[in-house]
Amino acid sequence: VAALVDQLREGGDAHVEDWQIPRLELEIGWALSQGLNGAQYAKVARRSRRDAPLAPALFADVLDRYVGLLRSRGVLDFDLLLAEAITVLREDPAVLASFRHRTRALFVDEAQDMNPLQFSLLRTMAGDDPDLFSVGDPNQSIYGFNGATPRLLEELVRT
Repeated sequence: VAALVDQLREGGDAHVEDWQIPRLELEIGWALSQGLNGAQYAKVARRSRRDAPLAPALFADVLDRYVGLLRSRGVLDFDLLLAEAITVLREDPAVLASFRHRTRALFVDEAQDMNPLQFSLLRTMAGDDPDLFSVGDPNQSIYGFNGATPRLLEELVRT
């Protein structure tokens, strides 16, 4: 994120203070954990009145640049790695079939701390007839800052 902020400063695209960098990092993590790109983030942020470190449209640009910068360097952060796994499993039926053939069951601990991206990966891996064992307590969710919501545990139990 610091390298991106340097690029923004050099290009005169945005005025970002050093004290804003940790908030940018948190908001980037939150947006990616929701599976959002910049345009989607701008809509969600306006609708939900998120307390973003920058105006929604500007942050949306920062988010897209962050993803582009990582990809141009050939690296992925944790959320982008999850998103890439989802894409590969959904777009390549042979990879998904191979995974399901080799995997007898899925086990999830601390399921109350899943964010939407993790939940999407789990549902993609599990399919319609999963052998899935999960443990979680909706009253113990502590990762809300990263988009985790105990609602996903409850949805998992229902399906």
